[in-house]
Amino acid sequence: MNLREKTIVYFNGNEAAVSFIEDLFSAWHTWDDLIDKDKPLSDEMINQAFLNAFIKLPRNPFYQANFNTLNMVLENSFVNWFAANKLEQAKENLEAAYALRNTYLNIIVACANVIGGVDWAASVAIDIQTQLKKNDPFEIYAAEFNKE
Repeated sequence: MNLREKTIVYFNGNEAAVSFIEDLFSAWHTWDDLIDKDKPLSDEMINQAFLNAFIKLPRNPFYQANFNTLNMVLENSFVNWFAANKLEQAKENLEAAYALRNTYLNIIVACANVIGGVDWAASVAIDIQTQLKKNDPFEIYAAEFNKE
């Protein structure tokens, strides 16, 4: 399943929550590509990322209704992403960098918690970690990073 299909399940069909994650992750991946300079980005992709970040996300009704909870999780994820980038630039402690980089997945868990409670969020967290190990394991991350 792709991200949209997974989040529909994780969020019990809450379309505003699904859109929140899609718009957020789209903007964030573009931001990451701008920082890493590892993928070419068109003007359209950059413009879409800024449109998502400055216009679509603040207007999202799920984000608005749960701003106090979700905004702190976003901030924490950004801080961890900054730290991961520093470790990667220093070419040290890739295990920690990988763990820090992937804390953005906690945003999905936080959304699931808001929608379905703690037990539901815990089951989502387990599935997310299973998917991460299958689709983006540390070994591939380290191999890609070490190629540079």
